[in-house]
Amino acid sequence: MALVSVTGGKKHQRNLAQDVAYWAIYELMHGNMGNNIEVDIEITDLYKREGLVGSCCWGEDNLMPRDFEIEVDKDLNDEMLEQAKDNGVWINSGDGNGLVFAIEFADGSLGLVQNKKGELLQVNFDDDSYTLPTTDIDMDIRNLNKEELPPGA
Repeated sequence: MALVSVTGGKKHQRNLAQDVAYWAIYELMHGNMGNNIEVDIEITDLYKREGLVGSCCWGEDNLMPRDFEIEVDKDLNDEMLEQAKDNGVWINSGDGNGLVFAIEFADGSLGLVQNKKGELLQVNFDDDSYTLPTTDIDMDIRNLNKEELPPGA
């Protein structure tokens, strides 16, 4: 079994980091490869100190690394929201029935956005409910007062 240790941050941040690490190990690694992985995660004030939201270094074997040291900024949520605002894109879903929201990274790769339940932020083309995906938020502007409407609407 993989070994994940998390230090720093608040309890909920440590739990989330550990859950994400185990998910990534067993979802993204091939076969039993995940069973031999060791990940040490430290939640710090990395952004204030170095202007980074995260960093990852691996052990001695650069062809098949098994030991990883990850440092993540404790205020990552705010930075991720900024990334979503600045670099968020809607792309076609895999089945072609709608759009999914993703964040485009500097190298051109995309990270699909999910909620805590693992549901993608997705709009299906045949959805006429006017509800923000994966929430109960009503987006139908016909239900808003004139004072609540955005300028020009």
